[in-house]
Amino acid sequence: MEESSFVRQCRERIDELKEVLPGLSKESPGEFFLLAELLARDLFELLPPKEEGDPWRITYLMSDAAECFLIPEDPVLTGSGDLAWEEEMDVSFTRAGTRFALVLRQGEQVATLFFSGLFLEVSCYDYGDIGHFWLPGDELLRLVQFKAEIVDDKLCYLGEAYCTELEKKLALLYGFPPLSYLFFPAAPRKYLRQREHPFVPAPGAVQAAADFAREAGEEALAKRILRYGAHPGRLSARLLAESFRSRSHLSFPKTLLARFAEAGHAYPARPFPEKTKAALETCRRKALEAGKAQQGLAFVEVPYLAAQDEITVPRAALVVPKAKGLRSAFRVTWFDAEDKT
Repeated sequence: MEESSFVRQCRERIDELKEVLPGLSKESPGEFFLLAELLARDLFELLPPKEEGDPWRITYLMSDAAECFLIPEDPVLTGSGDLAWEEEMDVSFTRAGTRFALVLRQGEQVATLFFSGLFLEVSCYDYGDIGHFWLPGDELLRLVQFKAEIVDDKLCYLGEAYCTELEKKLALLYGFPPLSYLFFPAAPRKYLRQREHPFVPAPGAVQAAADFAREAGEEALAKRILRYGAHPGRLSARLLAESFRSRSHLSFPKTLLARFAEAGHAYPARPFPEKTKAALETCRRKALEAGKAQQGLAFVEVPYLAAQDEITVPRAALVVPKAKGLRSAFRVTWFDAEDKT
């Protein structure tokens, strides 16, 4: 299978990565370059088996679209220590004959995980109806930015083999400045992956945005997007972003979200336990029923499947346009399974 662009970038930095993963060579499997990158960025997270027979997992990519892990083969754990340590842990890598070892230290506690190799476990899930609203205002546009980022993450970190043709086109929107985190951050900036030249459109991004505008029946907006592409810059990006907030262009983000939903529905839902699935369906139904007469859009918020997350109870959000005006404004109402409303 063709390597992702991210693995190829890591291979180009082999001299730097050998400092954290001794013995790394150009011929090493891509999984070892990913491990080296996690160690270099101090992002190493080891998840012990939840049940007997489950593998050890090293977190690689966690998002609404995919949960991916590096899996140590033939693992053997020795030493002492609580692998659920919440404080900072020192992690080093070494070789032990024909096997590899990850040495985990925290204070006087030391544990070593021996293994014979690594493979990448990838699970792609339906993200079409998932939404988060960490920051208020511009909810639909923030959601477009958020979904563009997670799809671009999947394309970058996993490769084209894990993306559909529609997703490849939607991922281009991550590199379209007027729709980006510069104007519609879905979360505090420090949690967002930022582009090196954020005001420079990525190749193909302007044309993709114009195509989607035409799909929304917004021919005039499509032409304005193309004019921006001819002379991109900070001011022109800001002015175009401001126009996206206009109620007269509401069909544009709605069309984009519909296309993201179409792309996400190509994948299976997370196989939650029956109790969680029932709660999720209950809150989703409540949001949909409440939004029938209000032209509202319903989204769900769910926990990750393989790793713990701060979201422990599924809930749904109903996004409804407020009273008419020049700018799009929305009211967000949350529903969970215990609500009696």
